[in-house]
Amino acid sequence: MKSQTILLSCFVLFVSFTATAQFSFGLKGSYHKAWQFYGDDFEGTGDGNGLKIKGFSTSLMAYYHFGNNLGIGTEPGYIRRGAACEPGFFLNNPYLNAEATIYANYLTAPVFISYQQPILQNRLAILVKCGGGPSYLLDGYREVVLEIDPANTQAQDIDFAQEPQLNRWDIGLNAGVGVGVPIGPGQLQVEYEYYRSLSDMNELITSKNRNAGLALGYLIRI
Repeated sequence: MKSQTILLSCFVLFVSFTATAQFSFGLKGSYHKAWQFYGDDFEGTGDGNGLKIKGFSTSLMAYYHFGNNLGIGTEPGYIRRGAACEPGFFLNNPYLNAEATIYANYLTAPVFISYQQPILQNRLAILVKCGGGPSYLLDGYREVVLEIDPANTQAQDIDFAQEPQLNRWDIGLNAGVGVGVPIGPGQLQVEYEYYRSLSDMNELITSKNRNAGLALGYLIRI
């Protein structure tokens, strides 16, 4: 009898959540600064904060909401990461420096748990989300400086066949905080986002991707 009561309570709770659940879909773009964490493997850089590049991302948003506050969803998209220095980069060419700025383009599919708290009589909402997931390195290039002509740079595409130490899979954690404003049929969202990789881009040296910046999106519930 006790177990039946527990099962009935769980069923009622599930039905009540499902009855108020909604789907939402949207688009988002961001501008951020990207860098890499090098640990102790590259003396003088530490967390790599002084070696940022400009990055950007575009993504879809799809969420399943439980009531007005809690939701779970994914934001698959495209993002540029990298760093203004790549430790360990070298080529057998006497005309090139041993450092390069790297630009890496990823497909990413993070999963989030989101929470929003309406304030000011629903004219504004505080947004918080956290999660994580995989990214896959599509392609990229380096900007290197020719010693014979330091004023110019040379772009070189990443060749994965020649660089098996490059890890194309990147697993990391995501977090964000922001505000939402009801506009038209949906909600305009402005967020500060942060990404912290748990894996190294170059398997021979500590090189964990980081990025942080502002995102603008629009989400419609249906």
